[in-house]
Amino acid sequence: MAITIPYKALYAFDNKVLLYRKGNFYISENGNIYFLIKSPLSFAKRIAAKTNILNRLMRLEPRAIEKFSNNLFVMSFEHKIWVLDIEKKTMHMIFENRPG
Repeated sequence: MAITIPYKALYAFDNKVLLYRKGNFYISENGNIYFLIKSPLSFAKRIAAKTNILNRLMRLEPRAIEKFSNNLFVMSFEHKIWVLDIEKKTMHMIFENRPG
């Protein structure tokens, strides 16, 4: 029986999987999981992301994600649109929704 660690699979591509867990992004490649980047969550939201119920209530996980090019992903996260570059290990906000 395999032991699974509760990562949320966001996108599968080229024998790799982009993963998310408790405010951090990871890449799974050949059965190994590598840390990629921390999400831009505040300290309070990072603590809330560690508990499942608060994570769901506050919607602290990425919602929609799409591959833009070989190393760029566009995602909806924290009511904002972000670009994640897995090669440079950077994350930039490109659009912010109004509150409400």
